[in-house]
Amino acid sequence: MENMYRIINMKQLVSKRLKNKNYLASGFEQLDNVTKGFKRKELTIIGGRPFTGKTSFGVSLCRNLIAQLFTVLYVSLELSADQLFERFQMQHSQQFNENIVKSNFFICETVQYPYDYSSLELSVRKLHKEKSLDIVILDYFQLIDNVQTESSSILLKLKNLAKELNLALVVFSQLSKIVEERTTKIPLLDDLSYINGNDGNIHNVFLISRNRVHEGNKTDLFLVKHKDCRGKVISYETNNNFTIGLDVKALNY
Repeated sequence: MENMYRIINMKQLVSKRLKNKNYLASGFEQLDNVTKGFKRKELTIIGGRPFTGKTSFGVSLCRNLIAQLFTVLYVSLELSADQLFERFQMQHSQQFNENIVKSNFFICETVQYPYDYSSLELSVRKLHKEKSLDIVILDYFQLIDNVQTESSSILLKLKNLAKELNLALVVFSQLSKIVEERTTKIPLLDDLSYINGNDGNIHNVFLISRNRVHEGNKTDLFLVKHKDCRGKVISYETNNNFTIGLDVKALNY
């Protein structure tokens, strides 16, 4: 007698459905409301001055992506895998440990410094061939070898990589110290020193700032370049330098 029943692996089913989407929800409600999430085939730059919470933002983003069963690669050019994993555990503890065993999450650490772009791309391509990546997060841009003299070329390669592999590519970057000298303290697109003439290679730019006056522990995420919501700023809660939510408010600036 023919078997009339079949067993469905729900992880594979959900993962398949997620991979068919053009957008990957960040898991932060206010951000997703205005951006729809991170779009496949697009390069997004997230800039900030040192100690403004770029890595913490990346850790929180990974937590949310992992919970949705996306396949995530976090390329750490500054911290070792052990150091980064400690950040994950401090920030998310048991919840992170439970989600990570259900999902495909990978950390790529530097074997030696400087980390050249060719090695980076080779690592991404190899893992994508094996695991079909949904998103790559690179922390951070200025640590790639020769980036100061080859920024235009590297940005173009990153843009093309995201398009070819059909994945979202999020790159953290340092902002110029000029933003600290500005009276308003509001970060601008030009505070990415390599942006002049290269912004055509970047689809989206978000800038992190803690310089504006807020009640409590809040940080601003300025959406300075995005086709759907340019000019928005989202304020989110932080706790001991860790991102705990992006659901405070979204407004124009």
